[in-house]
Amino acid sequence: MNPRPPAVTESRPIRDTPANRRQLALITKSPLFRRRQKLIAMLEYLATETMAGREAQLTQKTIAVDAFKITDATDTQAGVTVRTAVTRLRTALHEYYRTHAAPDEIQIHLPPRRFYITAETPASTTPAQPLENTEQEFSDTPPKKQIAQNDVIGQQGINLIERICLEMGLLWHPTGLDAGIDGYIEIRLQTGDVTNCIIQVQSKATERPFEAETTTSLEFRCSSRDLDYWLGGNAPVILVRSRPSTNEAYWVSIKDYFSDLSRRKTGKITFDKTTDRFDIAAKPALQRLAMRVDAGPYLATQPKREVIYSNLLRLAPLPDHYYVAATDYRTPSELFARLHELTRPVHGEWILHAKMLSSFHDLSARPWTEVTDPGSLESHDTEEWAQTDDPVRQRQFVQLLRTCLKEKLYRKGVKFSREAGYYYFRASQDRSNIEYAYSSREHKTSRAVFKGYPKKSDHTQMSYYRHSAFEGRFVRYGGTWFLQITPTYHFTRDGERLSRYAPDLLSGIKRLENNQAVHGQVVMWAHILTARSLFDTGPEFLDFAALQRFDLGVGLDDDAWLKREETDKLAAFQVTTIEDRQQSFLL
Repeated sequence: MNPRPPAVTESRPIRDTPANRRQLALITKSPLFRRRQKLIAMLEYLATETMAGREAQLTQKTIAVDAFKITDATDTQAGVTVRTAVTRLRTALHEYYRTHAAPDEIQIHLPPRRFYITAETPASTTPAQPLENTEQEFSDTPPKKQIAQNDVIGQQGINLIERICLEMGLLWHPTGLDAGIDGYIEIRLQTGDVTNCIIQVQSKATERPFEAETTTSLEFRCSSRDLDYWLGGNAPVILVRSRPSTNEAYWVSIKDYFSDLSRRKTGKITFDKTTDRFDIAAKPALQRLAMRVDAGPYLATQPKREVIYSNLLRLAPLPDHYYVAATDYRTPSELFARLHELTRPVHGEWILHAKMLSSFHDLSARPWTEVTDPGSLESHDTEEWAQTDDPVRQRQFVQLLRTCLKEKLYRKGVKFSREAGYYYFRASQDRSNIEYAYSSREHKTSRAVFKGYPKKSDHTQMSYYRHSAFEGRFVRYGGTWFLQITPTYHFTRDGERLSRYAPDLLSGIKRLENNQAVHGQVVMWAHILTARSLFDTGPEFLDFAALQRFDLGVGLDDDAWLKREETDKLAAFQVTTIEDRQQSFLL
């Protein structure tokens, strides 16, 4: 059995003690809370009011007025705002104790349907100093030995598994000391022969209601440490979730269930109360799990350090401030037309929303003063906007980043296709091929970013042109903004107009490309976005750092599992073309 979390004392409203204040500071400085200023403000407000003994006065109305400065607290939206904020804080606290907290930390919580903060001290933890201003008491009587109720329930769960195994005619072998496996089942045939075919078992018992329990299902969330342990061995592992007081037990095969990577990411198991019940009817399934003839030996990944390169390009620091001013123009096209009359070139690093112009440009200078109301000009902190949790303001921030990206790439010969939603290299004026030279991870190389493919029947005429392209999406992870680069291609008939065969051409080349080729394109686009030249003109509000990379302690030898050579695939694969249906693709 896994080590169980320490028992906690009765949950009570938090009081103003040095230990509680240290715990609150520990939470607010954690990576989960550090940049979430709204959550921190809500936690500090509720904790302060509770510490002052005013927990009974903490209602939706008082929170709306005091914390959110909502004058009309009877408004329906005020209640929604308060409940949403409290729910987010409650979820964040739960996540902190699930992923960041040490076992002996004071438990800070928001009880369900309450607005005050509670503090629970782990019963097994002896504080370094008294939590209250009282003298320590000493006794000559030594403490008595105890067995926690959780240990009793755990043993009852194991006893229930053993009883059901014996009803099936299978053998149960407890492990005694364990680090995540409570015992194993050995398959015993009807003849009485034992097979040495085993299934490792982890028991998770409780006397409380199951998580997310309904009449048909229940849930259980596994820790990443448990999953790594269970998946790393060479034997099948099952998890049995039980409630001994009602003789209920449910099971799932860990390696089969988490072969789906999306499940592996969440660690959540959903049990079906009918099909996953652990009783005598489960015997055939357990025999098939332990005695597979096609499984072969299972070997864990051999230790090997590996560097994973992502397609995430980290944004460099943005300008410290952005500017907002009112304007009479309603649409971007109207504003662009007016700017064209006032100056050349016209810069597009701005957004227009509800007749308010937002930009990194200083709107107090010309030509912006000609299209805005100077008296309405305001300057705001960019970092605050970048870290907002308001979905509307976040979309507007991303919209401004996109306008900056479009302007940056346009000066490098890359256009944005509004219809397709990606960026692609413009054709050369004479339709000649364009090569882009850059430094890859290992050496200097080049790539054809615009290339024409002639008709096989008549080499003087072009069948189509291929443009290197990528889909760019701004994403925020852990308070840091990235540009997510997804390489693709743009196909035209004459360098401008989209080829009618573009979907087939794109599908064909995607089937040809291996991981290394796609990574090469990501590196090329990263080089384009980060390269600076003395000949670059125009403002550079948007800049980028290096591609995000991850160092892993384990990896796989690609040569050991790749089943085909890409060169053979390239030679064998042919794609239908416009003229003779025999044109081969060239990367």
